[in-house]
Amino acid sequence: MQVGRVQFHWLHQKTDGELIPAEITLVRIDGLEEDGSAMVAGYTRDLRDQLRAEKAERLMARRVRAMVDSSPLACVLWNMRQEALDCNQVAVEMLGATDKEEVLHDFDNFMPLYQPDGSVSVEKRKRTMSEIQINRRYVFEWVYVNRKGESIPCEVTLVKAVIGNNDEDIIIAYSRDLRELKRTMEIIERLKRQACYDALTGCLTREYFIEILSGQFQEGTGADSVVLGLLDLDGFKNVNDTYGHEAGDMTLKCVMKRVRELLPAGTVVGRFGGDEFLFLLYETEHGLVSQILNRLVEQIPHMQMEYQGNIFTTSISIGAVFQTTEDTCPDDLIRRADDALYQAKRNGRNRSVLIRVNN
Repeated sequence: MQVGRVQFHWLHQKTDGELIPAEITLVRIDGLEEDGSAMVAGYTRDLRDQLRAEKAERLMARRVRAMVDSSPLACVLWNMRQEALDCNQVAVEMLGATDKEEVLHDFDNFMPLYQPDGSVSVEKRKRTMSEIQINRRYVFEWVYVNRKGESIPCEVTLVKAVIGNNDEDIIIAYSRDLRELKRTMEIIERLKRQACYDALTGCLTREYFIEILSGQFQEGTGADSVVLGLLDLDGFKNVNDTYGHEAGDMTLKCVMKRVRELLPAGTVVGRFGGDEFLFLLYETEHGLVSQILNRLVEQIPHMQMEYQGNIFTTSISIGAVFQTTEDTCPDDLIRRADDALYQAKRNGRNRSVLIRVNN
C-alpha cells in the first residue's frame, strides 16, 4: 500500500452463502513495530442497510415517475426550494410548450401577472408552496396562460411526496384543466336562463314566475301576505300596426326596464304573454302598494319612444289583488288580477285598480 489510506467496496460471503456488501477502509500506521515497519489496520462497514435504503429510494423514485407519467392530469414536480424538476407530457401539451425543458425553464412565462382572485401569480405560487410544507396536501384554483395566450383555468392539488431525507422531499402539482367543465357550466347556465328568463325583456318566463308564485301556497302563507299585479301596455297593437313589430319589441323592452326600476328592489317580474306582465309585491300595506302602482302608471307615459325617426309614447294599465285565504292556487290569484285589470281598462286605461278583500 503506497498511500496511507485506501477505500474500496468488497463482497464478503458467509458460511451459508449469503453475500455481504461492505465498504473496506485500509489505513497504514507507521512506527508502531520495533523494526520500524508499518502496520495496516482494516475497517469493514456493512453496506446492507445503506443499499436497501438506496434501493427503496430508487423504487420510490420510479413509482413517482410512473405515477406522474401515467396521470391524465398535468403534473409538475418541484423540490422544496420551489425549483421545477420535471413534468409529464400532459403538462407540455396543456401549456402548448415545445418540450419538457421549455416548461421547466420558462415556467413563470406560463402564468399571467395576476390570478383571478387579484393576487400576484408569483406571490401566490410561493404562498401555496409554503402551505404544502405544513399540510402535505393543498388544493386551490389557478390560471395558466399557454403559448397562444389562452387562459387555462385549473384546479391544482399539491402533494408532498417523501422520497428520502426531508431535504429530498418533492412537491407534485397536479393541475386539472377546467376549461371543458367551465364551458359545460356556461352552457347549462345559458340553457337555464333561456328556460327561466324571457329573451326580449329579461323578465322571468311565465312558467318560472308561476313556479315561484306556487311557493306562496306551498309555504302556507295567509291572507294579505303578497300582492299580485298584472299589467299590460295600452294600445300596444297600434304600435305594432303603425311602426312594425321591431318597434313593438323595442317598446316592450324599454317599458319593462323602466317598470323594474320603479318597482321595489327584489320584486319578482314575469312575462305572462304578449304585452302582459305579472309582478309579485311583498309589501302588503295598502297605502304603500297604491303609491307603487300610481307611480308606475304616472311615470310610463313620460317615456318617449323613438323608432326610425318616429317618436311616440305609451301607457300601462294595472290590476292588482291581495292574496286571500280563498286563493288556493296561482290560477285563483291570476284570475282575480285579470278581473282587476279589466276594470282598469274599462275605466279608461292608464290607471290601476287595487282590490283587497276583507275576510
